[in-house]
Amino acid sequence: MNELLNDPQLGLITIKRHPSAKRYIFRATELGIQITCPERATLKQIRTVFEDQRPHLPRLQEKLAQKPRLEKNAVLKMCAFSLSITESGYGNLFQSRFLKETLEIICPCDTDYSRPEVQEYIAKNLTKVLRYYADRYLPARLSELARKIGIDYNECSISYGRQRLGKCDSYRNITLSYRLMMLPAHLVDYVILHELTHCTEMNHGEGFHRLLNRYCDGAHRRLEKELKEFIFPI
Repeated sequence: MNELLNDPQLGLITIKRHPSAKRYIFRATELGIQITCPERATLKQIRTVFEDQRPHLPRLQEKLAQKPRLEKNAVLKMCAFSLSITESGYGNLFQSRFLKETLEIICPCDTDYSRPEVQEYIAKNLTKVLRYYADRYLPARLSELARKIGIDYNECSISYGRQRLGKCDSYRNITLSYRLMMLPAHLVDYVILHELTHCTEMNHGEGFHRLLNRYCDGAHRRLEKELKEFIFPI
């Protein structure tokens, strides 16, 4: 069972312990801040990490407020397809269909989009298509960019968690998150180039930034800032 705390500044804080969690993850939700933490973390340890992160948490809430609303007439352009939300006057059923590179979510008339179950339905269908495209698009794009810049890597895998957009280990195995498919194509390329750079420079030192900037044609810092400011729809 999740633990709940009330903070005078940030409101409701939900503590979610997870058996496989190795670090603390902070998320802003409609109900408040959610902390995912290692299962055996003590409340004292959680409070210490929370206080360390406190200055950054209002920004998470600001980004949540700016999040694109998944409601009637919303159209979101993603890397390989678009999401369109419409309403139909026929019956009370929710439907989804994929046509001409567009995922259309069809909701009953007068749907209350603030209801959690409605948002969950839309997010579930969107996630399904994101995963489908991630499996097909990301490994091929990684291979293409690696050839272009002359970098060798070992294996590519797709992750379905929320923690990281990309990872490169010491064996040059690269992991890319399916969530990349919500980004515009140029930011997908930036994340892939970031991980490919780690095949040569494993840390984030001066050499890493210099090399990544070269791969990005001098746009490393601009793309880094754009990625940090990007607001994921789910």
